[in-house]
Amino acid sequence: MRGGSGMVTFSCERGRVVGLAAADGADPVRIGLVGCGGISHLHARAAESASNAAIVACCDVRRDVAEAWAGRYGCERAYEDYEAMLREHDLDAVLLATWPAQHYEQVLRCLRAGVRNILCEKALATTSTQAHEIWSAARESGAFVMEGFMYRHHPAMRRLEHLLLDGELGDGVPLRRQPRGLATPVRFSTRPRSVHAH
Repeated sequence: MRGGSGMVTFSCERGRVVGLAAADGADPVRIGLVGCGGISHLHARAAESASNAAIVACCDVRRDVAEAWAGRYGCERAYEDYEAMLREHDLDAVLLATWPAQHYEQVLRCLRAGVRNILCEKALATTSTQAHEIWSAARESGAFVMEGFMYRHHPAMRRLEHLLLDGELGDGVPLRRQPRGLATPVRFSTRPRSVHAH
């Protein structure tokens, strides 16, 4: 790993991370990507459009997929083992684009390897206990860990938040969502940051 404690700034547009920059305006951020599947191509295009970021190494458990990805996007090297990539490559940040069940272990291993800037596709963890352990480990190591939650900065979500907080939608708006196929009524209050399940 390179750089040590330098932080990276992630910028979002329409719910997607579109730019990364070294906080001090130094050299382009050198990113290692783990997982060369479908979503990785969106990240590659975002990095290609940014003058201050580059995905310089990639990793996938399917060696041929990693090599093809590296060739397509101009990576310096492809890996089959992300821990080898962390040990051997000069990186400022890691982007985890793997399956959610792998994220907890991968984030913690990245932190133990000295990675101080991690962008992890959702879900960051599969339990609240795991999420808290990641938060604690990141805090203890002075690292920045961000979940790639696409709607967090989406203009529609920001508008909805303003409507709720300004009271323009009344005291409560009954909404329904369907986690795991079950309809669960949820009531959002206009009080800041409160969500109540019926």
